[in-house]
Amino acid sequence: MSANEAALLQSRITLRSNPRALVPLLLPPSLIVVLVAIALLAEAWPVLIGVAPAGLIGYRVLRYLLKQSRNRLTLFDDRIELDFMGEEQAVVRWTELTRAGLATTARRRSIFLYRADQDQLVELSDEFESFEAILSAVRARTDFEELDLGGHRSVADLLRAEAAAEAAAEEADEPAPDREI
Repeated sequence: MSANEAALLQSRITLRSNPRALVPLLLPPSLIVVLVAIALLAEAWPVLIGVAPAGLIGYRVLRYLLKQSRNRLTLFDDRIELDFMGEEQAVVRWTELTRAGLATTARRRSIFLYRADQDQLVELSDEFESFEAILSAVRARTDFEELDLGGHRSVADLLRAEAAAEAAAEEADEPAPDREI
């Protein structure tokens, strides 16, 4: 990014944009409170053994959610820059994309960006802030398509299935090799 280039949009995952994250965040402390209450009220002290695993689970969930909040996305006129949990970065230029669009299932939506020459697939979940603005930007800058994943678990699964179907169709169109008898 050059010093004078301004980003059109910056986004990240937050608790406000992903309120579903509160459930796994609150579950371990709630379990600890219930275990301590049972131990105190019913004098069932062995129940306190469950506090340690619940605390460990709570710690790991908190660590994961903090790491998830480090996901960053920056939109520019010619590209999108992604920082995944502070560990991996990707720059995707709009002109280099083979396919892009919105993938939906019954429970979630995600923006997908696919570059066939590098077999690179990036999925952006609807947990990002300003998801609709990101969607509009991708729609305006690419040959946008909408995919219903149906029975497929992910965009990658759907793309693999489509590639296999295309390969099978091409193989069926090829004439059979000549055999000598």
